[in-house]
Amino acid sequence: MKLIIDDKICAKYQLTINEFLLLHLIMQDQDCDNTIKDLMQRGLMQKQDGKFIIPEFTKSVVQKIVSESGNINEDRLNSLASKIQKCFPEGKPQGSVAYYRANKREIIFQLQKFFIHYGNYSDEDILNATKSYVESFRGNYRYLPIITNFILKSTKTLDEMGNPVIKESSQLATQLENKQQEEEKGRVAINDDSWLYADRN
Repeated sequence: MKLIIDDKICAKYQLTINEFLLLHLIMQDQDCDNTIKDLMQRGLMQKQDGKFIIPEFTKSVVQKIVSESGNINEDRLNSLASKIQKCFPEGKPQGSVAYYRANKREIIFQLQKFFIHYGNYSDEDILNATKSYVESFRGNYRYLPIITNFILKSTKTLDEMGNPVIKESSQLATQLENKQQEEEKGRVAINDDSWLYADRN
């Protein structure tokens, strides 16, 4: 079975994706309590202070299942990866072994995760946001992140329990969201490059 869910369609019927998935699971005559117990016994989820915790390994498995099940069109990803790659300069950041443009496979992988975490945006919006971001550096790419970190950057940190977790952020998502808000309000952002110095790889 292939199941592709659109959050906008869920909202049309006044449901969140989580609510829909739970209802769908129950409709399959599944015993949610036993399913949760089984997942915990297999180490795929935990419970701390009454709250369910999903380990990073499980999150990775879920993300792979979502993307590999065809929720994101492969031809689209290939095309978008090539176009967004060309928005970045050639060469490497000073003192780095990584290239600004990375490689196409890595870009596709990051785009897959981006769509899972942040939802779907049009290719045009993504390309415009990327071009605008790179151009804002005005040719001084000292603090320009490599393309994969621009799309989605993973940082190791600790949660409130002191457990190691991976925190993910996206400059691409920030660009898209703020651009959308500016257009809705009919405003254009002032090109102030002072923020560049805080944006590192």
